[in-house]
Amino acid sequence: MSNFNEILTFENESAYDFAYDLSMKMNYSNPKVYTANGDLQKRWYVYFSYRNPETGRLKRITPFYGDAHKYKTKEDRMFVLSVYRKKILELLKQGYNPFGDNTELYRSKQKKKEDSQVAKVGDNKDAIVIFPNLGDV
Repeated sequence: MSNFNEILTFENESAYDFAYDLSMKMNYSNPKVYTANGDLQKRWYVYFSYRNPETGRLKRITPFYGDAHKYKTKEDRMFVLSVYRKKILELLKQGYNPFGDNTELYRSKQKKKEDSQVAKVGDNKDAIVIFPNLGDV
C-alpha cells in the first residue's frame, strides 16, 4: 500500500510538469489598475499585456482610461477602474485578441444579448398586450 508521501510526491510531479510546460503560456497578463500613487491630478487607467503573434512575446496594449477622470475621489476612481478591469479580464477569457479580428466575438455577444432580451419578454406571463385602436372594422 502506498503511503501518503509517495502519493503527494506523484501529484506534485504532475502539477510541476503542467505548470512549467512551455506550450501552455498565457496569451495575456492580468489587467491591472494604475493609480498614479493616489494623485488625482494624473490619469488613472487599466493596463495589460497581450502576446504578440509575430514575436511570441507579451506586448503592453494601449491603456484603457474610460471615464475614470470624471471621478474626483480615490474611492470612486478605484471602483470604476475595478469594474473596467473585471470586464477586460472577462473579455480576454472569452477570446478577445487586440491583434486579431474580434467580429465573431462581438456577434456572439450581441446574439446572447438579443436572446436574453427575448427571453425576458417571453417570461412575463402577466403582461397585458394593448393593440392599437383599429376603429370599426
